[in-house]
Amino acid sequence: MLLKKIRYHFLFKYTLIIIISVVNGAGFCNAHSENLHPSFLSFSDSLKGLSYLVYPLITYNWKHICSHSKSELENVSVMFKKMKNIDSAFRYVRMFSIVFIAACTIISLFIALQSYQLASQSQQKVIILANGKALEAYSADRKDNVPVEAKDHIKMFHQFFFTLDPDEKVIDANIIKALYLADGSAKRQYDNLKETSYYSSIISGNISQQISIDSITVSMNAEPYLFHCYATIRIIRPNSIVTRNLITQGYLRNVSRSDHNPHGFLTERWETLENKDIKTENR
Repeated sequence: MLLKKIRYHFLFKYTLIIIISVVNGAGFCNAHSENLHPSFLSFSDSLKGLSYLVYPLITYNWKHICSHSKSELENVSVMFKKMKNIDSAFRYVRMFSIVFIAACTIISLFIALQSYQLASQSQQKVIILANGKALEAYSADRKDNVPVEAKDHIKMFHQFFFTLDPDEKVIDANIIKALYLADGSAKRQYDNLKETSYYSSIISGNISQQISIDSITVSMNAEPYLFHCYATIRIIRPNSIVTRNLITQGYLRNVSRSDHNPHGFLTERWETLENKDIKTENR
């Protein structure tokens, strides 16, 4: 609409220029009327009168167009400002939405991670009832407990092998348990003691043998694991108590766990380095 009015404006402008030119021509004709034809002079007077009538109309139309054009341009400017404000508001809303969604996502992932860790910890916790008491136990990877399990395996083996009472069934039961924890090296030592009638003398002499583990060292640098066991043996006879110092060494190899071998180790190349009396007490 605005472009159409501007086109009309230029049309009136050029018409006004033509009329002014005609008026000037008519004035020139009046100035030189003695040299022109009378009909031409009357025609120029008519054009001059028409220009006086049309000029105010064109001037009024031009002012009207200018006033309307100015108002419409102001309206268009206001419209563009509003559109700019709307676009800025949309950008702010979009930025806020992105930040809000990102924050919600981060919070959701954090909550999910914490829930997973809490569930894992609760699954690793076990309640054990022992002697009427509830004990809380936690599961862990074996690699975290290998030294502890290795030392307990060595302790169990020596206790089964060296704890003896004057009862053939007790001796056989302990030796069988010990042989489940070791290889043929332990079986050879058992056979040597049996050939020397060591177990028969314990039964016939009513002798008891007890072992106390002093310390155990295990080298966890490489498998099989080298160990040394330092212990004290007490041989209780009817008339005396003999105390011996015992030092053994061997190697541990990983095997499958079982009821007979709960720690999953096998004692290999086991040998006695020292087994000597350190004192004798009378009873």
